[in-house]
Amino acid sequence: GPAFSSGHDLKEIQKCLPKNKTKELRHLFELCSATMQSIETSTKPFIAKVDGVATAAGCQLVASCDLAYASKRSRFATP
Repeated sequence: GPAFSSGHDLKEIQKCLPKNKTKELRHLFELCSATMQSIETSTKPFIAKVDGVATAAGCQLVASCDLAYASKRSRFATP
């Protein structure tokens, strides 16, 4: 597809905000953080192959890896 990872689904996150679902959001972000920390602390190398857009958490995911291989059409951004 056109994206490696666009990060979290912001529309889904916005749905949680007015309903005071902060516990659910906190859990989501803790899972994301734990995943990236496990990549960073792994004894095995992680390689990101990016061919498209990597934004927000997707960009952070790439940064967690030991090596990133990106095509010419790849773009990286954080909000």
